Amino acid sequence: MQGLISLGRVLIQELTVLIITWKKTNDIKCLIHPSTIFPHPFNIVIHQDAKIGKDCVINQGVTIGNRKGVKAGVPTIGNNVHIFANAVILGNVHIGDNSIIRTCSLVLEDVPPNSIVYGIPAKVVRRVENENLYTKRKSSISM
Repeated sequence: MQGLISLGRVLIQELTVLIITWKKTNDIKCLIHPSTIFPHPFNIVIHQDAKIGKDCVINQGVTIGNRKGVKAGVPTIGNNVHIFANAVILGNVHIGDNSIIRTCSLVLEDVPPNSIVYGIPAKVVRRVENENLYTKRKSSISM
């Protein structure tokens, strides 16, 4: 699909954000706050029922999808969350406000607010104060 697609504050020249489980009626219920940005908007998959809060940053290669079984459902992403490249968030999990999901992490459990998670499966590697995390996150995307 060619053309300019407005998604958050980013204009994407080629639609590379895919909504999986696309219904024939195109009835997409995915909620992405307009202040969420996609600095490298390529190969991003977001489930049609996902919810993404305000001021989030989602990098390339991220998957936010469903899961079957014990944690069946789709993720809810809080506010001010930074999801780095190639991270995968699956199932009925909640990502707390002001959290960071590091590169190539596989998130299968809830992430508490003000946390940095990393690994397969992702584990909390650090808890930080809200202000420190927000400042570091903003400076990391300003480069």
